[in-house]
Amino acid sequence: MSDLSAEETQALREVAGDKGDRAQGLVSERNFSQPRRLSADRLQHLAQTVGATMQGIGNQMSVPLRSFHKLQVVSVSEVNASTLFQDVQAPFLIQNLLVDGSLGWLVWDERAATAAIEQILSGELNEGQEVEARELSSSEARVLDSLLGLIVRPVAASLNLGAETKGLAQDEEGLKTMRDAGPEADTRRLMLHLVFDGPGGPSDMRLYLPNVEEVGGGQGDRKVDRVPGHLDLVNLEMCVHLGSAKIALRELLALEVGDVIPLHTEVDGEVHLYVEGHSIAQGTWGQVGGSLAMKVHKIDTDPLSAE
Repeated sequence: MSDLSAEETQALREVAGDKGDRAQGLVSERNFSQPRRLSADRLQHLAQTVGATMQGIGNQMSVPLRSFHKLQVVSVSEVNASTLFQDVQAPFLIQNLLVDGSLGWLVWDERAATAAIEQILSGELNEGQEVEARELSSSEARVLDSLLGLIVRPVAASLNLGAETKGLAQDEEGLKTMRDAGPEADTRRLMLHLVFDGPGGPSDMRLYLPNVEEVGGGQGDRKVDRVPGHLDLVNLEMCVHLGSAKIALRELLALEVGDVIPLHTEVDGEVHLYVEGHSIAQGTWGQVGGSLAMKVHKIDTDPLSAE
């Protein structure tokens, strides 16, 4: 096995750098200790379903706000609510929800909420008028509760869920968290990221809805058989085959630090995922947090059928 020349080494670095940049971002980070229940297609379908309600919600909100303000869906994803408000510090503004008997929340920027209240109670805000966030009075909180209900109820209804507002929390005492739901409560939530172009300018709203498996009626998702409880903790070996090479024994014995072994696999080529020695999926490799990762493009529905 011969050493690479300086020119060859530089060429390899340039190629790797070019391909490496394209590999960046191919893989989205996912924590398998918190498995997803909804596929990417299902999430996209839910985003479209909720998005179809935005015009109607904006029309309803235009009555108390005295003018139309655009509301739109930015993204839909799954989150784990067990530590959702672990680091939250007062003052904050979180609307407690009860969705088909389970806890949910709507989180909104305090300044934007204050601006909305000012417009409802005092009339049109002047263009460019700055509104400072402040603690809302009990009567103002009831007005805001009513306004946010115009968002929560139709969004939940579009997902075949029933929802009602259960009080506005501005401190830890008023906030209902997963601790209040009990140790056996499902911690999974569907997070709807909304942007509201309200009286105080654009602001983010995040709506957290429970009963993730039931939302949207289950359209478009592949049915996954549940694993029996006694098998939940069984460990399986999972590995990705990046490539292989055949070399003579004399070259193997002559290997030194710094030698390069071509794997005969393209940098952005297909790689295989194996579980217990069986190929179950194909995809491409990329990076997550500086480590190699694989983005799955195809899953074998019956990986043992060819055995």
